[in-house]
Amino acid sequence: MIGPSGGDVQMKKAGRVLFGVIGSLLAVWLWVYLWGPRCAAPEVVREEWCRHGTIPVRLAVAMQKYCQVYGKPPPPVFLGPNGHEHSWRVLLLPYLPLGEDAYRDYRSDEPWDSAHNRRALRSFLRHGFHYCPQDRVASSDSCHEFTSYLMVVRGESGLLDRERQAAPEEVLVVESAECGIRFAEPRDILWERLWRGDSPWAVGKLYSRHDYCWALRRNGQLLVIPRNMSPGQLRLLLEGYPVGNGGRTAGGASAP
Repeated sequence: MIGPSGGDVQMKKAGRVLFGVIGSLLAVWLWVYLWGPRCAAPEVVREEWCRHGTIPVRLAVAMQKYCQVYGKPPPPVFLGPNGHEHSWRVLLLPYLPLGEDAYRDYRSDEPWDSAHNRRALRSFLRHGFHYCPQDRVASSDSCHEFTSYLMVVRGESGLLDRERQAAPEEVLVVESAECGIRFAEPRDILWERLWRGDSPWAVGKLYSRHDYCWALRRNGQLLVIPRNMSPGQLRLLLEGYPVGNGGRTAGGASAP
């Protein structure tokens, strides 16, 4: 009996290697697109999510769903039965991946940072749908409590934005990496504070470790704002005015 030739053996080995590579790639694809939303994603996957806008898009989808239910965006701060202040981000929990259980367990009659509320949010926060993986403050926090996305609060009342007429193109939420603000904390960016100092591009204002910042308009549209935009153009863009090619539209709020 004639055995297989050396070429046949090598071809079989190459076939097994190729099959293994394809199988590994398929497994990664299935994990990211099917199982990924159900468990905590590794940082390398989350960095891809951030780069391609998956995390901001999920936030935009949640905001759009909230607006469909209530007819308008959430207030920057809402009050619990006992007068405790809580962030608008808590109100989006039912519309964010794996956020429904956290929202049911969250107690608005307690302070936002009570021991119970921190435990209630723990499972949701560890999945990292609320911060950019390149945010050094958020990524280094073992409890994953810090966020990278803040509301731009306008009006005379500070934390509480008064009812007012606002253009649909007005920017509502911006990326503010390393802001040091926790997910449920009732604190955001005050409009007036953006324009104090030398530049609105700074930690505590608009900031990221990309060459751009993500932003969300009231109409659910995502923007990619280059960090080299002048303060004058940026102000017009945030107020909802067209500024040519200054801010690139990243599409509407459709799930990836």
